[in-house]
Amino acid sequence: MSTIPAPNLSSLGAWALMGLLTVTIAIAYILRSPPLARSLGLISRGHSYLSRMRAHIWLGYIIVVLAAVHATAAMSAGPVARLNLTGLGLAAVAYVSVVAQFALGYTLANPTLRYRAGFRRGHFWVMVVLVVAALGHTVLNSPMLGVLFQ
Repeated sequence: MSTIPAPNLSSLGAWALMGLLTVTIAIAYILRSPPLARSLGLISRGHSYLSRMRAHIWLGYIIVVLAAVHATAAMSAGPVARLNLTGLGLAAVAYVSVVAQFALGYTLANPTLRYRAGFRRGHFWVMVVLVVAALGHTVLNSPMLGVLFQ
């Protein structure tokens, strides 16, 4: 039976990213619905949509920074020959998706934005790609999960 390897900085950052992604996605849907957000005590009456989304926006900024730190730490950790190449490809797709999400989210934060519905739809579909790619990368390249699939 294999032992679970000790987590490194890149691995810890990756799990933090997964948690932040989950919270950021959940908070967007919770705060988008004023009755639900009010019933949970997260907002009071009179808050605009963009002011309700402030936490979601700031978590997005943190995710962009952590994704860059994770990618840098992972690439500087040494040879990647032992990693699954499909997983590395999915990591690249996830990273590009994080950058695209940041750009779309930054655009959506503009209160005078025209065609908001189209940008929001794009933000949703890039989120779907990001989640699928991040989960695939995690399953294929995580040292901790790799022990489970041996």
